[in-house]
This record gives sequence, structure tokens and C-alpha cells, in this order.
Amino acid sequence: MPVSLDGCTEDRLGGLRFEDATRLLGPGYAPGVVTRLTAETGGNPLALLECDRLLTTVQRSGAAELPQLLPVPERLA
Repeated sequence: MPVSLDGCTEDRLGGLRFEDATRLLGPGYAPGVVTRLTAETGGNPLALLECDRLLTTVQRSGAAELPQLLPVPERLA
């Protein structure tokens, strides 16, 4: 049986900001890398954490180029 949502408020959640994404990802990330990851994932926390699993330490530090297209894990696709 449907439930009426009349009178309920709607909250739209946005993605994480740079500062919050930096805290979520932890140490080892160059600011430029966090900026790109945040932009390309829309700040989605799960997508950011998946990028963490798929990027090398050297990529995270900014010492190596990130892939042109960031990898998308199968479970997010």
C-alpha cells in the first residue's frame, strides 16, 4: 500500500567538497589528484573510495599521470 509523503521535506544530497574528499581519501594524495577525482566522481564517496582501490600509489601522489578516463569498477558500472 502506498504511503503519502505529503508534508515531508526533501533534502538533496550533493557530493563531497574538496576538503571532505581529502579527509575521506586520507594521506598520500596530491591536491591536483583530489581535485580531479572529486570533479569526475561528482564527489560521490563510494566512487572516491573505489578510485582509491584502483589507482597506484604513484598516481595518487601525482608523480604519474592519471588515466584519461578513470577506471570504473564493475560493481559501480
